[in-house]
Amino acid sequence: MTQGLKCNTVYNFRIRSENPAGESNWVNILNRTTQACAIQTPTNLTADSTIPNQITLNWSDNANNENGYRIFRKLDNDPNYEVLESSLSANTEVYTDYSVQCNKKYYYYVEAFDNTTSSGSSNIVCVMTLYCGAGKLTSEMVTISGMVSTDQVNANAVFPALVKIYQGNNGLNALYEELFDSVSVVNGFYSICLGVSENILPILRQNKNLYYEVIMQGFTVTEGKIPLTGSAYSVKNDFNLNGSGSPIGIVDAPVGASFVDITNRKLYMKFGEASTDWTLIGN
Repeated sequence: MTQGLKCNTVYNFRIRSENPAGESNWVNILNRTTQACAIQTPTNLTADSTIPNQITLNWSDNANNENGYRIFRKLDNDPNYEVLESSLSANTEVYTDYSVQCNKKYYYYVEAFDNTTSSGSSNIVCVMTLYCGAGKLTSEMVTISGMVSTDQVNANAVFPALVKIYQGNNGLNALYEELFDSVSVVNGFYSICLGVSENILPILRQNKNLYYEVIMQGFTVTEGKIPLTGSAYSVKNDFNLNGSGSPIGIVDAPVGASFVDITNRKLYMKFGEASTDWTLIGN
């Protein structure tokens, strides 16, 4: 076995035999091409809709050998994803979809590709476009995403789902429930928009330390109850803020949670364990 070769490269081989009496002639040259290097999967896909007829996607480009990116999209009740964009250039990390309709819920995921193969799929994101006129804003909803934690649920299928929100991770009685007829699971990832048909704002505004769980086909697919962080903060509300505008003592948020100050259009991230460890990272 020959080791240490470069990916996707043509190598020429020939052999001959030797013994104390001498050497044989070389055999014919053999050409072989090594397999393509694995392409790193894009991560941290997010979606934002602040204008009724467009959705902007952002993701992290982790590959250094891709030819480009593909974007897949589906409407809420569609069973299958379709290719929205098949040939974005290499190193792309942002894309705006101008072909969406007002007041519709869309799901997206992204993958990188080269001449012969594709990366794995990114996480799935879900976003609701604005009404063309007055109506419910995307800031009045919450998006939760994750991976199914049980092999009882197919990693690539569409299921009905029930989401429950609790006060604390030991809560017994749900403060809020929302049932969904069809939630897509792609490579184990799912994304669900809460508050589309129900009013979730009072729950978010009046309670702290919220946790959620997701149930599909009778199985809880979350690893226990999960802190409701990140998206919940994007709701314009009466939460107490410190002097810099970042949230204090709102939710038992883990490191890496994010907060969007809708009024001032500023983005914060939690970098430490303390409730005050929020840092402005963009505006």
